[in-house]
Amino acid sequence: MNGDAATSAADLAFRARALAQTHPFSAAAYRIVNSAATQESRVQNPAEAGVWAAAAFTQGYCLRRVQETAEDVDVQVVESATDEALACAASEVALRIREGDADDETTAALDLLVGSQVGNRVEQWSDDLNPNAVAELEQYLTWWVVKGYALRQAETTRGSRACES
Repeated sequence: MNGDAATSAADLAFRARALAQTHPFSAAAYRIVNSAATQESRVQNPAEAGVWAAAAFTQGYCLRRVQETAEDVDVQVVESATDEALACAASEVALRIREGDADDETTAALDLLVGSQVGNRVEQWSDDLNPNAVAELEQYLTWWVVKGYALRQAETTRGSRACES
């Protein structure tokens, strides 16, 4: 990656973290992130994982919003039949992104967001984490950052008809 792309990715990540401090969600995205955070708090150990998932999700979602602003595109949220259909479409987009279907700048910005999320969590729990746990935490937070990014993409495009019910 050249210096300009790295600087641009760092700027995007910085702006996404800043936007995440506001109320950046559409109504459907807000419901979906809250539902996911509640579920993660119930099933993950430690229970704080739900908060971690929501923070990672929010930053990923905000990265896509920052890109939309930078690209000066007028996007409209496409109403989905259900929140479940939208979440399903976002999962499909997220899988494609994780398989390499994103440009270098987006991938670099997502990596920076994941790195900051992991750093924040490892710092807090450093006495309790071994290298395998850190790797698992990185995979966990990667999923949520990418899922947030993918949700914004899915809600501003047609999404997947396979998920519509």
